[in-house]
Amino acid sequence: MRHATMGALAALALGCEKSDPPRAPVVVAPVVVARDAGGRRVDAGPPDAGPTERVVLRLRVKNIDRVPLRLLTNPDTNELIHAHRVNVSSDRAAVYAGGARVERVKAFPIGQMPLCTADAGAGYGGLGQPGSITLAPGESFEAARWDGILREEVLDPQRGVCARESAPTPARYRFRLDQPQLEGAPDCIPAVTAWPIPEDAGVPVLEIRCRNAVRDAGVRAAPAPGG
Repeated sequence: MRHATMGALAALALGCEKSDPPRAPVVVAPVVVARDAGGRRVDAGPPDAGPTERVVLRLRVKNIDRVPLRLLTNPDTNELIHAHRVNVSSDRAAVYAGGARVERVKAFPIGQMPLCTADAGAGYGGLGQPGSITLAPGESFEAARWDGILREEVLDPQRGVCARESAPTPARYRFRLDQPQLEGAPDCIPAVTAWPIPEDAGVPVLEIRCRNAVRDAGVRAAPAPGG
């Protein structure tokens, strides 16, 4: 009986040694699928931008030239990106439309101007000195995020100058990079989106695609250092 018991214990120990160790569960990372919309709508971006920031659209500026592209930047997004409401039937028409069909709007907060609905405000002030950025060929940077709200400056009898917010009306909205250079300003293709953006579209990323100005008999060249 004693030998039988010892044999059973040995067999049990041998079986434990041959057993496979427990496997950790396999975690599969979610896949982000790129979306194509004429080469300007890049992808859906992150699902959100934090608990306090509403983002319905991201705007990027991309260098599509074969040489570096120097751009002047501004911390006041309305000075860097000019937005227009365009009443046309297609994105292509919105890129080139002008005249009465186009209305300038402000899609981003106006400096530090308080809202007309606020009890008190910080007052209006500059947002800092303009700067610059140089993009390598094919490189891009995120220039703006839109929260789906339009702004306008109004003169309130009680508050003085303040900002009023409103919802966009259905139309196409064109976003254009503004550069203050009188000469040598880059040649850019604006980005266009229809409003309202479908709820299942995620957060679209639109590209404003730019190249250097044409110089010296049609040859594109990078801006001179410091110029």
